[in-house]
Amino acid sequence: MTDKGDGGKALAQVYVKVFSKDKSGKEVFFRDGYTDIRGKFEYAMTSGDKLKGVKMFAILVQSSDKGSQIREVKPPVDEHLDNNQMQQQQQQEQYGYTPS
Repeated sequence: MTDKGDGGKALAQVYVKVFSKDKSGKEVFFRDGYTDIRGKFEYAMTSGDKLKGVKMFAILVQSSDKGSQIREVKPPVDEHLDNNQMQQQQQQEQYGYTPS
């Protein structure tokens, strides 16, 4: 998470709550937590095959001084990525390349 009004400054310790919707339409809590010092929260990271049935995520982002926002996003394209591969895919999408 970054603050667009403050030159893209990373927003650490912002609360994130994620719900998932499966292919049958059932909505359930998926995970929650806080962004790290880089403003990152791995909303789709999970063990096992929990991602397999996810059709969509609803993500609540709540900051005490910046307000709240809800976003709906699709799950990562490849459900079988390990955590390192998932991070690389997200960096590719964000930066247009994978930083080393």
